Amino acid sequence: MLNTDNIITLFCKLSNLSSSSKDQYVYLINNANYCVSQRLLKPLAQYTLDEVDRLEYAAACIAFYDYTAVELAKERTYIASTGKFVEDIGDMPRLRAAALLKKGALDAISDLVEDDGFLFVNI
Repeated sequence: MLNTDNIITLFCKLSNLSSSSKDQYVYLINNANYCVSQRLLKPLAQYTLDEVDRLEYAAACIAFYDYTAVELAKERTYIASTGKFVEDIGDMPRLRAAALLKKGALDAISDLVEDDGFLFVNI
């Protein structure tokens, strides 16, 4: 696994959260760490420091994207009188910016991880 402390530090910088406020989002950080770590092309010890930095940054960007989506969902009120509701969040500037940041970070590690068709797809 990548260094969780480094990913937390990067996540806190991206999200502007204090390290004490990040506790409620540790699950997002751990999930992002796991997501990247499981797709490494070789053992972590064989990566250079620069490559590890890129991998940790990508994990932080994934966590930040997920954090942004969670926070935006909290800000919305969903009402469904017909039993069906649709909320289009694709036009939200904050989510688009987080997605762009995540895409750039993932593009930067595309040579370091397996592309299994899941990591590089935004939902």
